[in-house]
Amino acid sequence: MVAHGIGPSNDPDGEFLRENLRAESYGDKPSRLRSSFVFETYADAERFRDSYRQGAAIYKVQFADPKAQRHRVTWSAFQPGHCIPVERQAQDFWRGGMLYSSDIEVFAETDLIFL
Repeated sequence: MVAHGIGPSNDPDGEFLRENLRAESYGDKPSRLRSSFVFETYADAERFRDSYRQGAAIYKVQFADPKAQRHRVTWSAFQPGHCIPVERQAQDFWRGGMLYSSDIEVFAETDLIFL
């Protein structure tokens, strides 16, 4: 992220904000900055690809360490431009409140195995 000009002072997606809060209050949760991410369903992967990574391939994968701590959230629920303050959204993100019926991403501090 830093290599792409994104850092604590330029954090449009709230990644550094969420990581700082995780380190301070949710140390048992995996770091987003050191994690691999997967979608639970093919439909969720398609929706993300079609919205943000048009033309990208979708692969079937699994976490290399099946016992690695995971965190499940609805990726589309965290909205930095929303009227709800990002600090409050970040708390909800780590508490597990941002978990709806679709757009589920799961992340863990482990590599991925391509199936």
